[in-house]
Amino acid sequence: MSESRKRLMARILLFAVFLLLSYILQGLVLNRRSIFGANPLILPLVTAAAAIFYGRVTGGAVGIACGFLMDLAYNQPTIMFTLTLTFVGITVGYLVETVLVKGLFSYCVSALAALFICFSVEAVSYLIWGGAPAAAVLDVGIRQTAASALFAVPVYYVALGISKLV
Repeated sequence: MSESRKRLMARILLFAVFLLLSYILQGLVLNRRSIFGANPLILPLVTAAAAIFYGRVTGGAVGIACGFLMDLAYNQPTIMFTLTLTFVGITVGYLVETVLVKGLFSYCVSALAALFICFSVEAVSYLIWGGAPAAAVLDVGIRQTAASALFAVPVYYVALGISKLV
């Protein structure tokens, strides 16, 4: 096996472990503890980090995995977050490959956009099918985005470490 193939396999393995640990943190710990009165989302941040560091193909693949895990964690219809985070991964990766510069600022903008897109998709389902009042959905969405943003920088530096390690 060539050296580049070994590095690719090591990078995939490390990122898969990071994804699994993020899922465990989100699904088992943060679902039971609220920050600012809402449960934060970490997996959209992982999707944005993968897209920033590895491009649109890897961002889309990680988006599929993160979306599927979010659908499992939040007991949503299986396709909702899977499609959303796949779209986020492909779009952010494409923007990094064409317009944006890899770095913390680009990641923070992308991560906030990913959180906003996830909130929007979730809000539509609550407003249309759940019958929740719009003011309550907006309040929870703002709190959830703020709580999730607290984890943006640590996720970035873990993903940066993985990208530089191998």
